[in-house]
Amino acid sequence: MKKIIKNLDDLKYFSHEIEKNIFWFSNILIYWEVWAWKTTFTQFFLENIWVKKKVKSPSYALENFYQIKNSKKFSKVWHYDIYRLENKNLESLENNFESDDLVIVERAEKLNKKPQSWIELHFKKISDSEREIEIKFFWTSLSEEQIWKIFNKYKTPLNIQWHTAQVANIAIQTAENLIKKWTVLDKKLIYTAAKLHDVVKYIDFVENTKLINWKYFDIFWKEIPEEIITFWNKIKKEFSWLDHNLAWWKLFYDLWFKEIWKVISSHWLLEIFNWFWTWEEKIVYYWDMRTVHHEKVSVHERMKDISERYWNWSEENKTLYKDIEEKILKLEKELI
Repeated sequence: MKKIIKNLDDLKYFSHEIEKNIFWFSNILIYWEVWAWKTTFTQFFLENIWVKKKVKSPSYALENFYQIKNSKKFSKVWHYDIYRLENKNLESLENNFESDDLVIVERAEKLNKKPQSWIELHFKKISDSEREIEIKFFWTSLSEEQIWKIFNKYKTPLNIQWHTAQVANIAIQTAENLIKKWTVLDKKLIYTAAKLHDVVKYIDFVENTKLINWKYFDIFWKEIPEEIITFWNKIKKEFSWLDHNLAWWKLFYDLWFKEIWKVISSHWLLEIFNWFWTWEEKIVYYWDMRTVHHEKVSVHERMKDISERYWNWSEENKTLYKDIEEKILKLEKELI
Protein backbone atom coordinates (compact mmCIF):
# COMPACT_ATOMS: atom_id res chain seq x y z
CA MET A 1 0.00 0.00 0.00
CA LYS A 2 1.42 3.39 -1.03
CA LYS A 3 0.33 6.92 -0.17
CA ILE A 4 1.41 10.22 -1.74
CA ILE A 5 1.81 12.99 0.85
CA LYS A 6 1.63 16.47 -0.68
CA ASN A 7 1.95 18.61 2.45
CA LEU A 8 2.12 18.52 6.23
CA ASP A 9 -1.67 18.41 6.52
CA ASP A 10 -1.62 15.18 4.51
CA LEU A 11 1.13 13.86 6.76
CA LYS A 12 -0.85 14.71 9.89
CA TYR A 13 -3.90 12.92 8.48
CA PHE A 14 -1.77 9.91 7.58
CA SER A 15 -0.27 9.77 11.09
CA HIS A 16 -3.79 9.73 12.49
CA GLU A 17 -4.77 6.86 10.19
CA ILE A 18 -1.77 4.83 11.36
CA GLU A 19 -2.52 5.63 15.01
CA LYS A 20 -6.13 4.50 14.61
CA ASN A 21 -5.18 1.22 13.01
CA ILE A 22 -2.40 -0.21 15.14
CA PHE A 23 -2.54 -2.13 18.38
CA TRP A 24 -0.96 -1.05 21.64
CA PHE A 25 1.63 -3.84 21.33
CA SER A 26 2.62 -2.88 17.77
CA ASN A 27 6.08 -2.20 16.43
CA ILE A 28 6.59 0.49 13.77
CA LEU A 29 9.82 0.33 11.75
CA ILE A 30 10.61 3.45 9.72
CA TYR A 31 12.90 3.48 6.68
CA TRP A 32 13.70 6.81 5.10
CA GLU A 33 15.57 9.08 2.77
CA VAL A 34 17.01 12.42 3.90
CA TRP A 35 14.38 15.14 4.36
CA ALA A 36 11.56 12.66 3.96
CA TRP A 37 9.55 13.93 6.99
CA LYS A 38 10.01 10.75 9.03
CA THR A 39 10.59 12.58 12.36
CA THR A 40 7.70 14.95 11.63
CA PHE A 41 5.48 11.92 11.09
CA THR A 42 6.47 10.51 14.50
CA GLN A 43 5.82 13.86 16.18
CA PHE A 44 2.35 14.01 14.65
CA PHE A 45 1.72 10.38 15.58
CA LEU A 46 2.66 10.90 19.24
CA GLU A 47 0.58 14.05 19.44
CA ASN A 48 -2.40 11.94 18.38
CA ILE A 49 -2.02 9.77 21.48
CA TRP A 50 -1.82 12.67 23.92
CA VAL A 51 1.87 12.98 24.60
CA LYS A 52 2.00 16.16 26.67
CA LYS A 53 5.75 16.75 26.64
CA LYS A 54 7.47 18.14 23.57
CA VAL A 55 8.28 15.36 21.13
CA LYS A 56 11.94 15.47 20.21
CA SER A 57 13.95 13.54 17.68
CA PRO A 58 15.91 10.70 19.33
CA SER A 59 18.81 11.17 16.91
CA TYR A 60 21.12 12.28 19.72
CA ALA A 61 19.35 10.85 22.76
CA LEU A 62 19.07 7.55 20.82
CA GLU A 63 16.01 6.59 22.88
CA ASN A 64 12.95 8.51 24.08
CA PHE A 65 10.35 7.01 26.41
CA TYR A 66 6.82 8.31 26.89
CA GLN A 67 4.35 7.33 29.58
CA ILE A 68 0.90 7.92 28.07
CA LYS A 69 -1.69 8.85 30.68
CA ASN A 70 -4.67 10.04 28.68
CA SER A 71 -5.01 7.34 26.04
CA LYS A 72 -7.29 4.31 26.40
CA LYS A 73 -5.22 2.47 23.83
CA PHE A 74 -1.56 3.15 24.69
CA SER A 75 0.24 3.35 28.01
CA LYS A 76 3.95 3.25 27.05
CA VAL A 77 5.80 4.24 23.89
CA TRP A 78 9.48 3.73 23.05
CA HIS A 79 10.94 5.89 20.27
CA TYR A 80 14.37 5.02 18.88
CA ASP A 81 16.69 6.34 16.22
CA ILE A 82 19.36 3.68 15.79
CA TYR A 83 21.59 5.47 13.30
CA ARG A 84 24.34 5.86 15.94
CA LEU A 85 23.33 2.94 18.15
CA GLU A 86 26.03 0.29 18.49
CA ASN A 87 25.12 -3.39 18.17
CA LYS A 88 25.72 -4.05 21.86
CA ASN A 89 23.15 -1.40 22.75
CA LEU A 90 20.42 -2.87 20.58
CA GLU A 91 19.53 -5.54 23.13
CA SER A 92 17.17 -3.40 25.22
CA LEU A 93 15.40 -2.23 22.06
CA GLU A 94 14.93 -5.79 20.83
CA ASN A 95 13.61 -6.88 24.23
CA ASN A 96 10.97 -4.18 24.00
CA PHE A 97 9.81 -5.68 20.69
CA GLU A 98 8.24 -8.55 22.60
CA SER A 99 6.66 -6.38 25.29
CA ASP A 100 3.15 -4.97 25.37
CA ASP A 101 4.50 -1.48 24.65
CA LEU A 102 4.36 0.41 21.37
CA VAL A 103 7.84 0.62 19.82
CA ILE A 104 8.77 3.06 17.03
CA VAL A 105 12.19 2.66 15.39
CA GLU A 106 13.64 5.16 12.92
CA ARG A 107 16.35 4.08 10.44
CA ALA A 108 15.31 0.48 10.96
CA GLU A 109 17.62 -0.72 8.20
CA LYS A 110 20.32 -1.08 10.88
CA LEU A 111 18.36 -3.62 12.93
CA ASN A 112 19.95 -7.03 13.41
CA LYS A 113 16.74 -8.62 14.61
CA LYS A 114 13.16 -8.00 13.55
CA PRO A 115 10.20 -8.36 15.92
CA GLN A 116 7.67 -11.16 15.54
CA SER A 117 5.19 -8.73 13.99
CA TRP A 118 5.48 -5.16 12.80
CA ILE A 119 4.50 -2.43 10.33
CA GLU A 120 7.09 -0.93 7.99
CA LEU A 121 6.83 2.65 6.75
CA HIS A 122 9.16 3.52 3.86
CA PHE A 123 9.51 7.29 3.40
CA LYS A 124 10.75 8.56 0.06
CA LYS A 125 11.17 12.14 -1.16
CA ILE A 126 9.80 12.42 -4.72
CA SER A 127 9.86 16.24 -5.02
CA ASP A 128 10.32 19.32 -2.86
CA SER A 129 6.63 19.23 -1.97
CA GLU A 130 5.73 15.54 -2.15
CA ARG A 131 6.67 12.37 -0.28
CA GLU A 132 5.76 8.77 -0.96
CA ILE A 133 5.06 6.45 1.95
CA GLU A 134 4.85 2.72 1.39
CA ILE A 135 3.13 0.72 4.14
CA LYS A 136 4.00 -2.94 4.60
CA PHE A 137 2.26 -5.15 7.17
CA PHE A 138 4.26 -7.94 8.73
CA TRP A 139 1.50 -9.05 11.06
CA THR A 140 0.33 -12.58 11.57
CA SER A 141 -1.62 -13.90 8.61
CA LEU A 142 -2.04 -17.53 7.65
CA SER A 143 -2.24 -19.28 4.30
CA GLU A 144 -5.32 -21.24 3.20
CA GLU A 145 -3.41 -24.43 3.93
CA GLN A 146 -2.58 -23.28 7.46
CA ILE A 147 -6.20 -22.27 8.07
CA TRP A 148 -7.40 -25.65 6.79
CA LYS A 149 -4.98 -27.42 9.15
CA ILE A 150 -6.46 -25.48 12.09
CA PHE A 151 -10.00 -26.44 11.03
CA ASN A 152 -8.87 -30.04 10.71
CA LYS A 153 -7.03 -30.05 14.04
CA TYR A 154 -10.03 -28.71 15.95
CA LYS A 155 -12.58 -30.63 13.87
CA THR A 156 -14.60 -27.56 12.97
CA PRO A 157 -17.92 -28.60 11.34
CA LEU A 158 -18.44 -27.67 7.69
CA ASN A 159 -21.39 -25.38 8.35
CA ILE A 160 -19.19 -23.20 10.56
CA GLN A 161 -16.43 -23.20 7.93
CA TRP A 162 -18.97 -22.04 5.34
CA HIS A 163 -20.14 -19.27 7.67
CA THR A 164 -16.63 -17.96 8.32
CA ALA A 165 -15.72 -18.16 4.62
CA GLN A 166 -18.71 -15.97 3.76
CA VAL A 167 -17.80 -13.45 6.48
CA ALA A 168 -14.20 -13.35 5.19
CA ASN A 169 -15.13 -12.84 1.54
CA ILE A 170 -17.58 -10.00 2.22
CA ALA A 171 -15.21 -8.40 4.72
CA ILE A 172 -12.48 -8.23 2.07
CA GLN A 173 -14.83 -6.37 -0.30
CA THR A 174 -15.46 -3.76 2.39
CA ALA A 175 -11.73 -3.49 3.09
CA GLU A 176 -10.96 -2.85 -0.59
CA ASN A 177 -13.58 -0.09 -0.75
CA LEU A 178 -12.14 1.60 2.33
CA ILE A 179 -8.59 1.44 0.96
CA LYS A 180 -9.77 3.46 -2.04
CA LYS A 181 -10.77 6.17 0.45
CA TRP A 182 -7.25 6.46 1.94
CA THR A 183 -7.95 4.09 4.82
CA VAL A 184 -4.93 2.20 6.18
CA LEU A 185 -5.72 -1.44 6.93
CA ASP A 186 -4.41 -4.97 6.46
CA LYS A 187 -6.59 -7.16 4.22
CA LYS A 188 -4.68 -10.35 5.05
CA LEU A 189 -5.29 -9.91 8.76
CA ILE A 190 -9.00 -9.27 8.10
CA TYR A 191 -9.28 -12.42 6.00
CA THR A 192 -7.39 -14.62 8.46
CA ALA A 193 -9.30 -13.43 11.52
CA ALA A 194 -12.65 -13.69 9.74
CA LYS A 195 -11.97 -17.24 8.60
CA LEU A 196 -10.95 -18.36 12.10
CA HIS A 197 -13.32 -16.46 14.37
CA ASP A 198 -15.67 -19.42 15.03
CA VAL A 199 -13.26 -22.36 14.90
CA VAL A 200 -14.31 -23.81 18.28
CA LYS A 201 -17.85 -22.47 18.31
CA TYR A 202 -19.10 -26.00 19.01
CA ILE A 203 -18.10 -25.75 22.68
CA ASP A 204 -21.22 -23.61 23.16
CA PHE A 205 -23.58 -26.34 21.94
CA VAL A 206 -21.76 -29.66 22.32
CA GLU A 207 -23.69 -30.56 25.48
CA ASN A 208 -26.85 -30.66 23.37
CA THR A 209 -25.54 -32.93 20.63
CA LYS A 210 -27.36 -35.88 22.17
CA LEU A 211 -30.64 -34.18 21.32
CA ILE A 212 -32.15 -34.99 17.95
CA ASN A 213 -32.01 -31.35 16.79
CA TRP A 214 -28.28 -31.13 17.38
CA LYS A 215 -27.36 -34.69 16.45
CA TYR A 216 -27.73 -33.83 12.75
CA PHE A 217 -25.68 -30.66 12.81
CA ASP A 218 -23.49 -31.43 9.78
CA ILE A 219 -24.20 -29.21 6.77
CA PHE A 220 -25.05 -32.26 4.69
CA TRP A 221 -27.53 -33.35 7.35
CA LYS A 222 -25.49 -36.39 8.31
CA GLU A 223 -25.23 -37.71 11.82
CA ILE A 224 -22.20 -36.42 13.70
CA PRO A 225 -19.86 -39.33 14.52
CA GLU A 226 -19.54 -40.15 18.20
CA GLU A 227 -15.76 -39.66 18.13
CA ILE A 228 -16.26 -36.08 16.91
CA ILE A 229 -18.64 -35.32 19.77
CA THR A 230 -16.11 -36.84 22.19
CA PHE A 231 -13.38 -34.59 20.78
CA TRP A 232 -15.59 -31.50 21.04
CA ASN A 233 -16.30 -32.32 24.68
CA LYS A 234 -12.57 -32.64 25.29
CA ILE A 235 -11.97 -29.16 23.85
CA LYS A 236 -14.88 -27.78 25.88
CA LYS A 237 -13.35 -29.25 29.03
CA GLU A 238 -10.02 -27.56 28.26
CA PHE A 239 -11.82 -24.20 28.09
CA SER A 240 -14.55 -25.02 30.60
CA TRP A 241 -14.63 -21.49 31.96
CA LEU A 242 -14.91 -19.75 28.56
CA ASP A 243 -17.41 -19.50 25.71
CA HIS A 244 -16.26 -20.12 22.13
CA ASN A 245 -15.24 -16.50 21.51
CA LEU A 246 -12.92 -16.28 24.49
CA ALA A 247 -11.59 -19.83 24.12
CA TRP A 248 -10.21 -19.11 20.65
CA TRP A 249 -9.19 -15.66 21.81
CA LYS A 250 -7.03 -17.19 24.57
CA LEU A 251 -5.58 -19.83 22.26
CA PHE A 252 -4.31 -17.26 19.75
CA TYR A 253 -2.82 -15.16 22.53
CA ASP A 254 -0.96 -18.18 23.88
CA LEU A 255 0.40 -18.83 20.36
CA TRP A 256 1.55 -15.18 20.17
CA PHE A 257 -0.71 -14.48 17.21
CA LYS A 258 -1.53 -11.22 18.91
CA GLU A 259 -3.11 -9.40 15.99
CA ILE A 260 -5.47 -12.28 15.22
CA TRP A 261 -6.16 -12.53 18.95
CA LYS A 262 -7.13 -8.87 19.15
CA VAL A 263 -9.40 -8.92 16.09
CA ILE A 264 -11.17 -12.08 17.27
CA SER A 265 -11.48 -10.75 20.82
CA SER A 266 -13.72 -8.03 19.41
CA HIS A 267 -16.12 -10.82 18.46
CA TRP A 268 -17.19 -10.86 22.11
CA LEU A 269 -20.68 -9.47 21.61
CA LEU A 270 -21.56 -7.81 24.91
CA GLU A 271 -18.26 -5.97 25.42
CA ILE A 272 -17.49 -5.08 21.84
CA PHE A 273 -18.20 -1.38 21.84
CA ASN A 274 -15.84 -0.72 24.73
CA TRP A 275 -12.72 -1.67 22.83
CA PHE A 276 -13.07 -1.39 19.08
CA TRP A 277 -9.74 0.10 18.01
CA THR A 278 -8.91 -0.83 14.43
CA TRP A 279 -10.58 -1.17 11.05
CA GLU A 280 -9.82 -4.90 11.06
CA GLU A 281 -11.84 -5.40 14.24
CA LYS A 282 -14.74 -3.30 13.01
CA ILE A 283 -14.97 -4.99 9.62
CA VAL A 284 -14.80 -8.59 10.87
CA TYR A 285 -17.28 -7.94 13.66
CA TYR A 286 -19.71 -6.08 11.42
CA TRP A 287 -19.89 -8.76 8.75
CA ASP A 288 -20.27 -11.51 11.31
CA MET A 289 -23.28 -9.50 12.51
CA ARG A 290 -24.60 -9.48 8.93
CA THR A 291 -24.17 -13.21 8.22
CA VAL A 292 -26.52 -16.04 9.23
CA HIS A 293 -24.92 -19.37 8.41
CA HIS A 294 -23.56 -18.52 4.91
CA GLU A 295 -26.15 -15.91 3.89
CA LYS A 296 -25.90 -12.12 4.10
CA VAL A 297 -28.83 -10.62 6.00
CA SER A 298 -29.82 -7.26 7.46
CA VAL A 299 -28.65 -6.22 10.91
CA HIS A 300 -32.21 -6.60 12.22
CA GLU A 301 -32.52 -10.12 10.81
CA ARG A 302 -29.19 -11.11 12.32
CA MET A 303 -30.08 -9.75 15.75
CA LYS A 304 -33.40 -11.58 15.59
CA ASP A 305 -31.53 -14.78 14.75
CA ILE A 306 -29.16 -14.28 17.70
CA SER A 307 -32.01 -13.57 20.11
CA GLU A 308 -33.88 -16.71 19.03
CA ARG A 309 -30.93 -19.08 19.03
CA TYR A 310 -28.79 -17.92 21.93
CA TRP A 311 -30.59 -15.65 24.38
CA ASN A 312 -33.35 -16.23 26.90
CA TRP A 313 -35.99 -13.68 25.92
CA SER A 314 -36.62 -11.19 28.70
CA GLU A 315 -37.30 -7.48 29.11
CA GLU A 316 -33.64 -6.98 29.99
CA ASN A 317 -32.48 -8.74 26.83
CA LYS A 318 -34.97 -6.78 24.73
CA THR A 319 -33.26 -3.58 25.83
CA LEU A 320 -29.82 -5.08 25.21
CA TYR A 321 -30.91 -6.29 21.77
CA LYS A 322 -32.08 -2.82 20.75
CA ASP A 323 -28.94 -1.16 22.10
CA ILE A 324 -26.59 -3.48 20.21
CA GLU A 325 -28.62 -3.19 17.01
CA GLU A 326 -28.43 0.61 17.16
CA LYS A 327 -24.66 0.51 17.66
CA ILE A 328 -24.15 -1.90 14.77
CA LEU A 329 -26.24 0.34 12.50
CA LYS A 330 -24.03 3.25 13.54
CA LEU A 331 -20.98 1.15 12.67
CA GLU A 332 -22.59 0.35 9.32
CA LYS A 333 -22.60 4.05 8.39
CA GLU A 334 -18.87 4.16 9.08
CA LEU A 335 -18.04 1.12 6.96
CA ILE A 336 -20.49 1.03 4.07
